[in-house]
Amino acid sequence: MNTFKTFSLSALTLTSVALAHSGKDSIGQNDKWYGGRADGHAPIGIMADHTHNAGEWMFSYRYMKMHMDGLYDGDSKISPGNTGYMVVPTEMEMDMNMFGMMYAPSDNLTLTAMTNYVKNSMEMEITMGMMAGSQTKMKSEGWGDTSLGGLYKFYDNDNKRAHLGLSLSLPTGSTDETFRTPMGIIANQPFAMQLGTGTYDLLPSLTYLDQPNDFWSWGAQLNGRIHLGRNDEGYSYGDKISASSWAAANVADWASLSFRLAASSWGRIDGNTVNSVNAMNPNMSSAADPDNQGGTRIDAGVGLNLWHPTSGFRVATEFAIPLYQKLNGPQLGQDWSLTLGTQYAW
Repeated sequence: MNTFKTFSLSALTLTSVALAHSGKDSIGQNDKWYGGRADGHAPIGIMADHTHNAGEWMFSYRYMKMHMDGLYDGDSKISPGNTGYMVVPTEMEMDMNMFGMMYAPSDNLTLTAMTNYVKNSMEMEITMGMMAGSQTKMKSEGWGDTSLGGLYKFYDNDNKRAHLGLSLSLPTGSTDETFRTPMGIIANQPFAMQLGTGTYDLLPSLTYLDQPNDFWSWGAQLNGRIHLGRNDEGYSYGDKISASSWAAANVADWASLSFRLAASSWGRIDGNTVNSVNAMNPNMSSAADPDNQGGTRIDAGVGLNLWHPTSGFRVATEFAIPLYQKLNGPQLGQDWSLTLGTQYAW
């Protein structure tokens, strides 16, 4: 519970600081929050950040690259040879292509759909036996999970807006990706290399937006992922909760810069994992041990939004690094992530 208290206090601090800036200039939009400006959308790393007016459509594409490096046990780094496992990950990269669609049947309700195509690679090191010190690599690639849901706007006044979100994630991504071990055995890949969760998941969110004046804006979001039941492999991923707060400044009519802080906490694997790569030997692979899942992380991100005022076309990017991470390890820590995206509304 201490980890939840830590990021909850961080989120409350961010919100309090932003609310303290209550001075406001007239922005000429009848005291309504206005999306037709460079900072009218959150940093591209934030999902479900905005709603649309009745009859509007939006298509989005995001490319995210995440790099993981270094083994953590708690908030300390450890070397591969000190983990007690025969095989440990030393580096991982994930490339994700995300395709999204939004449609608003009314001013207060926006429907959403999203799917993604994932490509993973993981470098592994053998730490025991005659092959100690040698490297191996595994890969997985394919379509991930798909989500369908909606956003309900319940407040829009005084240049502020708030909405609730709820989506259902469908288990369209594979959970039975395999690889050939150095000993020639076909085994399931570790949890991080699977393409989906294998479960139906609820994705709730609460988002608050504010435009104090023409120059800058800020927002905050609380979201989660709740796994319903267990997958065909007999387990479920740990539930996750996250809080983000960001501020953006318009440096031109067509460009804005943003800064974001985010905190997240997620749990260990739950259930029967006899089909994992660790089934025959619990000390085989640290990445396939369900106890080495879950943790807490605080990230910082900087972003750029470019907007074409007449066409409704946006291009955006955000780069993020961890400020702090405490992981149930030994587990790979996050090194950095980069998100590039485009959004087109009509």
